[in-house]
Formats: sequence, C-alpha cells, structure tokens
Amino acid sequence: MVRNSDLPQTSGITKVIADTIRGLIDKKHLSQTQVGTIIGKSQSYASLRIKGLAPWNVDEIDKLAKYFGYSNGFALVDLARGMTSKESDID
Repeated sequence: MVRNSDLPQTSGITKVIADTIRGLIDKKHLSQTQVGTIIGKSQSYASLRIKGLAPWNVDEIDKLAKYFGYSNGFALVDLARGMTSKESDID
C-alpha cells in the first residue's frame, strides 16, 4: 500500500476539479463508497481522486457530471473553471 505522502504531486487543474467534485459530493451527502459505485471503482480509488491526490479521468468526470445532472463532463469542467453555462463553448 502506498502512503498518500508518497504519491506524486498532482497539478493545479487536478486539484480544482477535485475541489469542485468534492463540493458536489458534499451537497448530496455521498460517501466515498457511493462515488466509487457511480464510477465503477473502489472506495479507495475514489478517495484519492476526491482528495485531489490522483486525477479523475474523462470517463469518470462524465459519469459524475451526468449523476449530478449536468449534460456531460464538459459542463462539470466548466463549473470547475468558474464558467456559467452561457460562457461555455459546449451545449
């Protein structure tokens, strides 16, 4: 098992997306296990991504976006970027 402190540093983008997703998870009162189920992965896998210690992949972002009521992963990334739907290039 790898300690969190032994993981490579993640990018600022990874952290911003993780913060956004964590906020949505908190609003829905979801557990890490529930998030893992949504994306088809384990609780520990989801935990690393929720904490921003590992990056989400695009398929996971898309699954989470749809779960939270967004049309696709682009909309969730736009939310992380601070864009409103009117500013988004993707509908």
